[in-house]
Amino acid sequence: MNLAFERERSHSYKGFEELEKVLNTYVYEESEEIHPSDIHLNEDGTFSIGKTQLQGTRSSLKGLCRILRIPNPFASRIPIDLLQRNIDRLGEEADFNAKFIQRNDGVIVNFVKEDFVGIPHTTLFEPLMNKYKDTEQLAGIISDNWLGLSITKGEGDVFTSFEGMGKNDMYDMGVAIVNSPTGHMTTQARILLHRLFCMNQIIGPSTFDGIKCRPKPNRNLIAVVDGFIEKIGKMFYNTQDLQNLIRLMDRSVSAQELKSIFNSVKKITGDIEFVDSEILGMDSEDRKHILTEFRKFKQGHIEELPQPDVSLYDIFNNITEQAKTFDQEAKFKLEAFAGKLMGNQEIA
Repeated sequence: MNLAFERERSHSYKGFEELEKVLNTYVYEESEEIHPSDIHLNEDGTFSIGKTQLQGTRSSLKGLCRILRIPNPFASRIPIDLLQRNIDRLGEEADFNAKFIQRNDGVIVNFVKEDFVGIPHTTLFEPLMNKYKDTEQLAGIISDNWLGLSITKGEGDVFTSFEGMGKNDMYDMGVAIVNSPTGHMTTQARILLHRLFCMNQIIGPSTFDGIKCRPKPNRNLIAVVDGFIEKIGKMFYNTQDLQNLIRLMDRSVSAQELKSIFNSVKKITGDIEFVDSEILGMDSEDRKHILTEFRKFKQGHIEELPQPDVSLYDIFNNITEQAKTFDQEAKFKLEAFAGKLMGNQEIA
């Protein structure tokens, strides 16, 4: 679908000092509430809101489809006229109001439901920068979609180090914080693992003491943010357990795990050949054969379960290494999937 979307802005930064210089660039305004039936997608990718025509980013169309419950793969593949009809029909049927969020140049960056409350970056990160000024901050990206901040090496139980597979495989533990005043991500803090050998990052799953912040209308936003920051200071996960989880991946991947990993990474990247060669490290035909044999085993047609000749730990490292080559959204999803993969291991 070749539509004339406006470019989504983004900046790379390293540390609070660089972040502070661009923070005020990413300021947004929410519209008054409108009914989704007043939102129309034009053939050129612009939006008509009532009688006003406005430019939008690609992610703003994804946001509109999301609140109307149009699946993204479907929305991105169908002809524009069919997508327009779906948006118009579902907009008419909607039983909620919506808002659109704009940059200071008027470009729409997202559509959200009426009860969405965004946290301005300055409201969250100015007190965070003050509290964690003596920590180390890894490189990050701020965009029209969201801001990711990774903090390591500071005072507090969450800032510690531990061995992975041995003395030469060290990890720093810290906190990964995400904020999206435009509604593309839930404001959240997750345990962060930073592997020093290769500078790869792993975002711990929510079971690793993760916290979320979802402000509601008629709530004191400053009080909500203060409570969120206070909880960040209390985050902790046992490093001995983390070490054990990493070492439990030093084994062959099972056929069932292979299937799950293949499907999950394919969904994030959309590139089957990439998943086979760069993540699984195997020929496509070999992967197809294993999954075919696994399906036969599940159906009871064969008695012996196929055993892939690939290490789960190698796949884990491939995911975090290749994540660095992707854009902000896919990178976060891949690093979070690596954390989920680690968290799925069972400690005896």
